[in-house]
Amino acid sequence: MTLVILAGLVAVVASVANNQRVAFRSQISRQQRERAHLAALAGIQRAIAVLATIPAPGQSGQTTTTTGNTTSQSGAITLQDDWATLGQTGSEKFIVGNASFRLQIVDASSFVNINSATEDQWNKLPLAPEEIASILDYRTTGSAARPLGAKDDYYNALAEPYNAKLANFETVDELLQVKGLTAKILYELRTDVQTSNPLPTDINGNTVPLADLLTAVSYSARLNPQGQALINVGGAAGAANRRQRLQALGFSANFLNQIAPAQGPQPTFATVGAICARASSADDLAKVLDNLATDAQPRQLGRININTAPESVLQTVPGITPDLATAIVQRQTQGFASLGEVTQVPGITSQVLSQCADLLTASSQTFYVRIVGTSGQTSVAVLALIDVENGTPKLLMVQDQPFNDMITRWNWPTDTNVDTTLKEAA
Repeated sequence: MTLVILAGLVAVVASVANNQRVAFRSQISRQQRERAHLAALAGIQRAIAVLATIPAPGQSGQTTTTTGNTTSQSGAITLQDDWATLGQTGSEKFIVGNASFRLQIVDASSFVNINSATEDQWNKLPLAPEEIASILDYRTTGSAARPLGAKDDYYNALAEPYNAKLANFETVDELLQVKGLTAKILYELRTDVQTSNPLPTDINGNTVPLADLLTAVSYSARLNPQGQALINVGGAAGAANRRQRLQALGFSANFLNQIAPAQGPQPTFATVGAICARASSADDLAKVLDNLATDAQPRQLGRININTAPESVLQTVPGITPDLATAIVQRQTQGFASLGEVTQVPGITSQVLSQCADLLTASSQTFYVRIVGTSGQTSVAVLALIDVENGTPKLLMVQDQPFNDMITRWNWPTDTNVDTTLKEAA
């Protein structure tokens, strides 16, 4: 009997000890997760500090930052800038006390903006026609659906009804509210759609899920390389004193007479592409791209940066063939100081630019920061969105990532090859 009682006591003690070990490990895990998250937030601050050094177009002097690279005064955002090299695409470990973080900054203007993308652009992505129609119906006003799309009649009949948004998407994840769009379509490599379009790839040529090439927020400055506002030549306001405003830009006499005749009514231009269609020289084309606009918006929404976009994004732009996309990407190692320099790429003509001038830029004001914070054996992946206007970074979003394999999804190396200590361990 005594042995039975002792055995029972031993079992109770062992159970209590085991429960204490589990509780202790759980507490350690929570602490490590909190430290990893704090390390990720430190990574955001590091990114903000570098993004704050981007000079505005025309800013006097050069800005040389910690890694020794120099950011262009023209306002161009290129892959040679400090923000692009910070963290070496996740290869560098920044040590902060007993924790660390890895990071990469990505230009949001290197993605297709789901709020401004045209139907032609959507048609060049690996999506089925009914999926494209439903996306366009969900974001645009009006109650009539496209033949393959969906409006409120469809969404109101669901088991958990809701309305089509009829406005801009706030995040890429919001596409999951659209008829036919699933997590598999957005976040996995797609093989179930019949299309001749290239699979999405990043700037290094790695095949990526569709969501990795989409953004809901991307802006670029509406300024010329000297930091002055673009000249609005659209509508009635753009017609007033047009010739006088354009003469100082040095356009050829023939081209100036076409777009701003000295006598008679001024031609109406709805797009910059329409102006490009009338140019016959690369010099006139470059001046149009760098100096003219057909609206008075303070910033440009959703334009694709020719300095940072991968081929698969550039190929969504009307008029940009695979060969032209390749040529533009090859030039990215040198960089385009302004959008006008795209006219130096063989094959970029007035006919091509008539289709795509209003969809392109050489600058950006919006950036994603990918960060993985680590403490002990615990890692936390975070995505931040930062807007930089007038030299001032503004944090728009911080979002914990739902997948455990973000290092793989972001195509980072498994191991780091450089350690940078920002703060010694206590």
